[in-house]
Amino acid sequence: MPAEQADGSLVFTGQLGESNEADLELVSTQPFEISGGTVAVDVSSDPEGYEPLVDFLDEEESPLAADEDSSLTRDTYSNVPPGTYTLDIYTGVPANISGTYTVTVSEGEVAPTPEEPSTPSPTIQPAGSETRDRQAPTPSTDRSLLYSGGPASGALPLMPDGRCPAEFPVKRGDTCNAS
Repeated sequence: MPAEQADGSLVFTGQLGESNEADLELVSTQPFEISGGTVAVDVSSDPEGYEPLVDFLDEEESPLAADEDSSLTRDTYSNVPPGTYTLDIYTGVPANISGTYTVTVSEGEVAPTPEEPSTPSPTIQPAGSETRDRQAPTPSTDRSLLYSGGPASGALPLMPDGRCPAEFPVKRGDTCNAS
C-alpha cells in the first residue's frame, strides 16, 4: 500500500532487486485512483544511479506514453483521464548492489525538475493506439560521432538474437522499450 503525503502524492518504496541487470524483477503496485489531468512519476534510489524502470498502467493494464520532455528520473503524463491505475516497477541491478527505491506519483500542475525544460507538454495517447501525433525531431547541435539525430525514446525492434539492448531493456511483443 502506498503512503499518502500531505500534498496528496502517493509514495511507493521497496528494495532494489539483487539480480543481473538483464534479469529485471517486476513489482506491481496495488491499484490507486487518479482524479485526472497532469500526473508526474518521480523515481529515486539509494544508491543513486540505479533507479528502477517504471510503467504507468491504465485499468486495462496498458502502459501510458510519457510526455516527450520526460527525463530518466521523472516521467510526466498530460491529459490523464480519471480512473484506476497501477505501476509496474522493474528493479534489477547488478548483484553486488543493494538499496532502496522510491516512486512518487503526483497530480496537478507539475513543476519541471531542474534538468527538464519548461516547455508545454504534448497531448498523449495510451500506448498501442492507432494514431499518434509525432513531431519531427529538432536538429541538434550535438556533432558527436554517435548522435544519429533519431528520437531518444520509443520502441525499438528486437536485436537479431531476440534480446533487447541495455538502453531499451523492457521486451513487449516484438519490440524493446525504455520503460
